[in-house]
Amino acid sequence: MKKPWMEDWGFAFDPFEHLEASQDVHLHRYLVGHRDWSAVLAEQPHVVFSPPGGGKTALRLYLYRTCWTGGQGQRPFALHYSLPDCWEFHTLASLAQLSEEELYQQHLSQMVRMGARSLFFGSCYFPVLFLHHCPPAQRAALAQFIDHVAPETRWYLEVIRETKNPNTAAVHAGNAFVLNHQPDFALLEAFLREWEKALKGEKSTAPFSSSLEAFEQELFLIREVLGFPGIFILMDGVDGMTAYQRLDARKVLKPLLRRIPEWGEQDIFLKAFLPEEVHEVLEEDLREVLNQFPPLFIRWQVSDLIELLQARIRVATGGAFDSFASVAAPPLCYEEVERILVSMLPEHRLLPREALTLVSELLNAYTQRMEHFHPLKRLEQEDVEWAGRRYRQQYEIFANRTEIQSWR
Repeated sequence: MKKPWMEDWGFAFDPFEHLEASQDVHLHRYLVGHRDWSAVLAEQPHVVFSPPGGGKTALRLYLYRTCWTGGQGQRPFALHYSLPDCWEFHTLASLAQLSEEELYQQHLSQMVRMGARSLFFGSCYFPVLFLHHCPPAQRAALAQFIDHVAPETRWYLEVIRETKNPNTAAVHAGNAFVLNHQPDFALLEAFLREWEKALKGEKSTAPFSSSLEAFEQELFLIREVLGFPGIFILMDGVDGMTAYQRLDARKVLKPLLRRIPEWGEQDIFLKAFLPEEVHEVLEEDLREVLNQFPPLFIRWQVSDLIELLQARIRVATGGAFDSFASVAAPPLCYEEVERILVSMLPEHRLLPREALTLVSELLNAYTQRMEHFHPLKRLEQEDVEWAGRRYRQQYEIFANRTEIQSWR
């Protein structure tokens, strides 16, 4: 059911609904590249810090899609490693009880599975990767490896066979894997036939003695068989883990972060997207690594957030307009409404999530006012003022709660 303002103004969907980027199925359509994001595309390790809601997940998705869309083996191979998705039945505290070696093996096991998913969906979206880049003699090894370490791909394969569209399966694996690219029908058909043959071919995958052995086999397939020039491991979401505590986060992250230099020499580049608050505790253990590879801190300007909001409006309206000024009554229609909204944010909360929260308050204000008959279905100045008051109230409640928790 459409929200009243969507029908009134011609929005096909609500582009402000999801405050968590990974839940937004439309995110790829209006990803706005931050000025610092291009630096993270470099073939080197990066540790990126940002407060919650500061764009870490959006940057991870941006990197993944940039590597895959149009790359087809020419850019580094990108794999998602979102901790909440991989460890949904574990708390951060329970993982922190493991030894460093046990943690490392567990990390490798999950990265191998996520890498196999990326290989599978990359081949579905871009069939030439399997049909042209993978030598025929290695097709069975590749397909059977993926089937072995990520058996869920069997079901994804059935979905794609029925729908002839990788998006329909990728969305079940997680929005992060959706590339919104429709491959050539004939190539996709050829891929499905050859993949089936490879799965039924002579068995080439024996059980692995360790997660490290499986990881090394996956690296071989990615680099030597498919010819990718490097690998980006996109790690994110530690602050989204159940029972998150920064000291537990330090222990869980340490086995991977300390291998940054070693992996870098093998063209394996860890891109870690972390909450800003763990920077201090990580620096105690990993000062040498962080000095060698200085961390990046995502900082948003007013103009960045205005662009972010306007891109969402433009996509959701099919390009009809890109500002709330187009659906506002005088005198608001003569203003850049998005700038007015963003200027209400405290300087230390210039974050995408905060901007989206404020817009949601604006739309709630309009919806409530429209419960009484208004023939002119336009935003009014009072809606903006109401949204500002509501946001400040919520912010004060949050600040007070945080202060109490810190005191305890």
